[in-house]
Amino acid sequence: MAHVWAFTRDIERLTQTISRLDVSQLGAGALVGSSLPLDPADTAKQLGFAEQFANSFDAVADRDFVAESLFDLAPIGTHLSRIGEEWVLWTCKSLVPQRSATVTQQDQACCRRKRTPTSPT
Repeated sequence: MAHVWAFTRDIERLTQTISRLDVSQLGAGALVGSSLPLDPADTAKQLGFAEQFANSFDAVADRDFVAESLFDLAPIGTHLSRIGEEWVLWTCKSLVPQRSATVTQQDQACCRRKRTPTSPT
């Protein structure tokens, strides 16, 4: 059950990052904009982006999305590694509990301690 909570947090982080990445940068120039007759709001709408850039210099120079995406993917790798480690531990023959006796041997051991009444002849 602990793995469910960990992956739920991972999914929440990824969906928040995806919503921040859903910004169109088309039409942003570093300093002077674009020489093409582009309407950034219209192109963002036509391409299916949720919004357009607010500042053209920030839209061109921003690299936070790379760091944020890597930050969101790193815990997923850690959580998958934890699951893999548990699988290895539970399937390793030296760590699996061994049966000490079969059912018939246990029954025989119980019967040895029990006295059988003798019938009078």
